[in-house]
Amino acid sequence: MSGFRTTHIGSLPFTNLEDALNYTFLFDLPCLFTLPKVSSEYLMGADLVQMLGLGKMLGDKLVLDKKIKDVSKVSLPVYFDQFKSRLNGSDFKYQLIGPYSLKHYLSYYGYHFSMDELMDLYLTNISHFFKMMINEGMSLCFLDEPFLDKLNTSELSKYKEFYNSFKNDLAIETGIHCCSKLSINQIETLGPMDIQLDSSLYLNSKIYLKSIKYICIPLVMDELPQIIGQYYSSNKINGYITPTCGLAAVQIPNLFHIISDLEASKAKLLSIIS
Repeated sequence: MSGFRTTHIGSLPFTNLEDALNYTFLFDLPCLFTLPKVSSEYLMGADLVQMLGLGKMLGDKLVLDKKIKDVSKVSLPVYFDQFKSRLNGSDFKYQLIGPYSLKHYLSYYGYHFSMDELMDLYLTNISHFFKMMINEGMSLCFLDEPFLDKLNTSELSKYKEFYNSFKNDLAIETGIHCCSKLSINQIETLGPMDIQLDSSLYLNSKIYLKSIKYICIPLVMDELPQIIGQYYSSNKINGYITPTCGLAAVQIPNLFHIISDLEASKAKLLSIIS
């Protein structure tokens, strides 16, 4: 029997840590979050730069003071100790910027690295870091790649090779989150893999349904297409139901409507596959 668990992408709009902790544990699978409204240091990309010890944000500028080849370890994420104290032995999800989007992020601030350098960083230091997180109870991890649609066929093939090596080394459920729309050719190039896309962008695409494993629910949809539930049922796989993007820009009162919407979507899916 297929099953579904609600979770979220990672970023939250709170400025109070306790409020953020209370919220993430309302999901079936809590997600270790960031709070970008507290500081720009917690924006996607900036958080990893600091965890790697590469540099830090100074106002609205990123300053690197170390080369990637000099990275020796990755620090635990901010708030991890407080988050861990709430787990009580349960598992959790963690999402981190992927290598291609990290390349874009660093380039924006004038720091240019090759994909080979960055993929090697993920296959060594960051893979080791994720193994530390697995020991702490992480059961699902995602690489966030909003710029994946910019890759050509050759680059996507190379990215797929990287991802398969990264996933096989971790040996837990691993995925890629992409909120931009991939072309049919790009999806075919990637082939069946653990990618999470915005379902509303692909409702009429059979290729999407054959390639996707994780469901990303657009909050503006009134109805969940039955075909998605039928696909999950026929393939007898588990699904993770999430909002399409991080929630840092959402008004706090609306966060609880999101929980309700995800639970309603889960109920619809379960009714379809039962």
